[in-house]
Amino acid sequence: MNTFTALLVFLTLFFPSALKADVQISEKYQTSGFMGIGATNGETVQKIKGSDSSIDSSQNFSGPMMALMGGTAGPKRKIDLIRLDEGKRWILNPENRTYIEAPLAPHPSKPPNMDHIPVQLKGTSFRMTPSKIRKTINGFKTRLYNATFTMKLENTTNKQISTFKVKLKFWVAPWTLTLRKAHREIEAFNSLYLRKTGGQSAQIGAQPLGLEMLKSMTHYNGETGTALTKGIAEFRKKMSELPGFPIEMESDWYTSFPRQKSQKASAPGSLDVSQLPAGIPAATKNLLQGLVQAANPNGTSPLMSMKTVVSSIKLTPIAGNNFSIPADYRKK
Repeated sequence: MNTFTALLVFLTLFFPSALKADVQISEKYQTSGFMGIGATNGETVQKIKGSDSSIDSSQNFSGPMMALMGGTAGPKRKIDLIRLDEGKRWILNPENRTYIEAPLAPHPSKPPNMDHIPVQLKGTSFRMTPSKIRKTINGFKTRLYNATFTMKLENTTNKQISTFKVKLKFWVAPWTLTLRKAHREIEAFNSLYLRKTGGQSAQIGAQPLGLEMLKSMTHYNGETGTALTKGIAEFRKKMSELPGFPIEMESDWYTSFPRQKSQKASAPGSLDVSQLPAGIPAATKNLLQGLVQAANPNGTSPLMSMKTVVSSIKLTPIAGNNFSIPADYRKK
């Protein structure tokens, strides 16, 4: 072993952050959609090389969403290329070999103006308990951690409390040199992305999707949106304290709103969908059923469920052309 090689080994073992590494992480995911509407499953392969990222994703819509949209089920593949040093992003369609230029961060749809609702964050709580259950997932030896995140919002006018709750199961692989290095590279890219986009989430990979769904699902802005953003930031911070890399994550999302005075106390928070007009689509009936259940503080049905599983994590050199538009693609 020559002096240079010995130095590399020393730096890798004792100062793992001193050397940059290329990362490839493959994940599979499935979501129930919002009360069953928009259920999806798919997989992503993300490659990161410093400030460059490539996400090759295949998504399959299932359930009643396609009926509502008038579309057909089936996998939809796209490749998302991001070059933060150039401030550029392209979305490629491998099926017809075309691409479009896109902003680094998607422009969020304008939510309803709810500034007039005086809401403040009443409090958040995060409880995580390790279990004795262990299992091997795709070659990773993991341990189960059960967690619950709760966020309470108070309407300062009438003092009513709305509650958002997430019940989670994390299958965590203890830190290894490879996992720590991969995690650091992913976090470094995401941090740079946030700086480049003024704080908008990268929404990259399968695991962060649940948090974005919660925020978009509420459609709150103003003080309410600020409270949600603060609560989600706290959630992310707590998740970062896991004693290892989450290989599998299952989450169930619940929300409860105060019962209005006009609602009868005897109403159990259920809806007899058989009494609705026959012409209403099944998906709409499911949504109405779910909304009534969600308004029931004692309801036990989640608004949304999600599961992500890491298939593989690799530290391997990645050629620079993985982050460039292929010559045979045409701009759309």
